[in-house]
Amino acid sequence: MEAIIASLIGFSGLLIGLSIAWLRADIARQFDKIDERFDRIDERFDRIDERFDRLIDKMDERFARIDERFDEVLAVIAGQGERIARLEGRDLAATAAAAETAA
Repeated sequence: MEAIIASLIGFSGLLIGLSIAWLRADIARQFDKIDERFDRIDERFDRIDERFDRLIDKMDERFARIDERFDEVLAVIAGQGERIARLEGRDLAATAAAAETAA
């Protein structure tokens, strides 16, 4: 009888050991799946980061072109201002000359 009980205890110990090994293997598989998911998420974030970098580069190029055009417009405006000042100066000189001849 004692031999039967000892063999049952040994068999149950074997089953417990196998169950623990199976659970450890299952947990390891689950962690592997989770790790794979995180790797895919990381790859997605890398692609998103690359897209943002390209977008920022495009925006920098566009802002540089806008800045160049704005400088050109300011130069044209400054040139027109100088032209207007010269014309006004001529008008003032003509007005002063007309006033002198009238006096």
